Amino acid sequence: MDYRLIVSGVDDANRRDKYLHAVGALAKSMRVPYTLREPRSHGQGKQEEFPFLAYRDLVEEWNDWYEKILEQVYKTTCTAFDIPEVGRLQKARKNLSSETRSPRPEHAGQEFMAWKGRVLYSPETGKPISRFQWDAFVTALEQFLNRNLKEAEKRLVLSAAALGKILDRMLKFNTWEAVKRLRLDEARSQAGEKVFSDEGSFRRHFKVPVSEADRIKVAETSAGIYIQGIAEKTRDTVRTILVEGIKERSTKGEVGQVLFDKLGGLNRDWQRIVETETNESMNRAFLASQAAQAPAGEKIYFQRYEAADEAVCKHCNAIKGRVVLWVNEPRESEKIEDPYASVAIWDGKSRFRRKAKDPWIAAGTQHPWCRGVWSRWYPPSATKTASFDAMQAKLRARSEAWGTAVEKARVEFRAKGIMNPTDETPGYLDRINVLFKEAL
Repeated sequence: MDYRLIVSGVDDANRRDKYLHAVGALAKSMRVPYTLREPRSHGQGKQEEFPFLAYRDLVEEWNDWYEKILEQVYKTTCTAFDIPEVGRLQKARKNLSSETRSPRPEHAGQEFMAWKGRVLYSPETGKPISRFQWDAFVTALEQFLNRNLKEAEKRLVLSAAALGKILDRMLKFNTWEAVKRLRLDEARSQAGEKVFSDEGSFRRHFKVPVSEADRIKVAETSAGIYIQGIAEKTRDTVRTILVEGIKERSTKGEVGQVLFDKLGGLNRDWQRIVETETNESMNRAFLASQAAQAPAGEKIYFQRYEAADEAVCKHCNAIKGRVVLWVNEPRESEKIEDPYASVAIWDGKSRFRRKAKDPWIAAGTQHPWCRGVWSRWYPPSATKTASFDAMQAKLRARSEAWGTAVEKARVEFRAKGIMNPTDETPGYLDRINVLFKEAL
C-alpha cells in the first residue's frame, strides 16, 4: 500500500507544528509507533562541544534532574490511567563525573508523585473521566511540579554563576588545557558546596558587589519565566493528550505513544533552557569578575572561544577568536576605534530581537544552545615581550606552584583534624596564598 503525505499552507511560523502533526497523523493511520527527534544544534545536525568538562557536567546534572521529574510524571500517568509504557524518558549518562551521577542536595525535590489507585479510563469507548478522579489527578500533578520546580531558576543561575567565577579563578593559575579537563566535583571542592546553591554564601565567598547581585536576580527572574512556562506546558500536555484520546477514541497504546513523544519534546525544551541560561550566567559572571579585578584605567580585552567542530553556527564561526573591548556603559553602536578591537561588549549586551544574519556580538550567549565562552586577552606591551613559549612556561610554573601550595595547606589542615578544608574554612585560603608566594 502506498501512502502520500501532503502538507499544505506551510510557512516559517507554522512549519514545525505542520510537519509534526502530519507525521503523527501518518503514523496513526498506519498504526505504527513513532518517535520524533529534532536536532538541537545550529550546525550540521550535531551539537557543538563544551569548552569545559565542568560546564558539561553542570548542564548534564540539571538535565538528569529534570528527566527524573518527567519520568515520574510519565510513569505515574501510565499507572493511574492503565496506559502501557513505551520506554524510558531518562537517559543513561555515562560521561558524568562520579559526584554528578546522583541528584545534588540542592536539587532535591519530591522523589515520587503522590498518587494511589487507578482512574477509570477507556478512550476507545469515548466515555468521559470521572470529574472527581480527574480533578484529584490534575491537583496531584500540579503539586508535584510546583514542589520540584520551586526556586529552580535561582539554583540554576547561581550554580552557573559560581562555576563561571571558579573558572575565572582557575585560569589565573592554570593553562587553558588544564582547566578544560576540570570536572564539576573538582570545581565544587575549590569553593565548597554552598556557593552553588546559597545566595548568601555565593556573595560572601566571591565578594559580589550589590550591582552584580542585582543583575543575577534579574537573570533568575528571566529563567523563572521559562521554567514556569515549561511546568504549565507539562501539565497542559498531559491533560490534553488524555482528553484528546477520548475524543478520538484512540487505543491506550496510541495514547501512551503520544504521551511518550510529547513529554520527550518537553525534555528537549528543558535542555534548551538549561544550556542557554547556564551559558549566559556563566559568561556574565566570568566577565564581571575580570572587569572588577582589573586596575583602574586598564583596557580590558576578551577573546571569543568556540569549539573547533562543524556544529558551530555561522555567527559563532564568524566571531571565533575575535578580540573585543569591554566598556562600562551600553552604546548605540558596538563599533569602536581601537588598535586591537573593532567591537565593544558590555554587561547586558545581547542579541535579543536581533536577526540571525545581524553580526552584533552579545556579551553572553549568542543564541539558544550556544556554548561559546570568553577568555581574557592581553595586547603586546613593553612588559609582555617574552615569546609565547616563555609565557607558557611561566604559566605552567605558577600552576605547579599553586598546586603544591594547595596540597601543603591540605596536609597542614588535616593534621589539625580538618579532613576536607574548603575555601570557606577560616585561614585556609590565606595559608594557600602564603605557601604559593613562598613557592614562587
